[in-house]
Amino acid sequence: MLDLRSFSDIPPRFDSVPLGIVQLLASIDNSRGREEMFRVQAPQVLERLAARTRFDSITASSAIEDIVLDDDRALALVRGVPEGPYRDRSEAEFAGYRDAIDYLMAKAEEPLSVGLVLHVHRTLMRHTDDPSAGRTKSNDNFIGTVNAGGSRTVIFKTVPAGDPTNWHLTELVARYEGAIDAGRVPALLLLAAFILDFLAIHPFEEGNGRVARLLTTNELLLPSYGPGRMIVDGAFSPSFHAAGPLVIALGWTVVLILTVGSVLRRSVGTRN
Repeated sequence: MLDLRSFSDIPPRFDSVPLGIVQLLASIDNSRGREEMFRVQAPQVLERLAARTRFDSITASSAIEDIVLDDDRALALVRGVPEGPYRDRSEAEFAGYRDAIDYLMAKAEEPLSVGLVLHVHRTLMRHTDDPSAGRTKSNDNFIGTVNAGGSRTVIFKTVPAGDPTNWHLTELVARYEGAIDAGRVPALLLLAAFILDFLAIHPFEEGNGRVARLLTTNELLLPSYGPGRMIVDGAFSPSFHAAGPLVIALGWTVVLILTVGSVLRRSVGTRN
């Protein structure tokens, strides 16, 4: 099992931030200021980008999980009646992601909580009739590979199902919110660390990656790391498939900050 220590001793883990990351965080803050200018002077530009990104976000994040629909059908579901009908489970899960994104965009700001995490998962799986929707896992996850002979190779062990998962998830959320309230560390760094530990816990039997991306969206909206409606998880486009080795080599924190910084600069026209 991975060692979940991102929030166990914050000062030594976050005080020595590489200069390049400090500079990128400053660039992101500058982009946030430019977004406010657009919001006042040309709000229609942000709204057009937001509408386009809603479609891109739903299709891209679903594609990461091999849920791929043709463009016409995807557009129909994005625009369509929330209750379907749906042709198969892929369409049901696609529609669930649509509902979860729309819920996060419309709801009032609130601190992250275990209840919100469970609600996001419940919304994601709501059209599938999955009895585990909105509940933490009752069986351990297998993260690994299966060879042609049927033997399995474990890549890493997640937190065991049951009480250990519930405890670690509750503790992670509490420590993350405590660190946010303390204000000592940039929120984007804390968010990256939170998502890393969340995926190590893998609290659900299915949908962990999508919930992680949805929670990323939710947290980016809170401190106005916007235009959040344009970032959504369009930042995690199909090209994210190719970033797997980069995540391993550089760490999730660096990859997330680089991605968000790139999207922000493109969105509001900030120059390096």
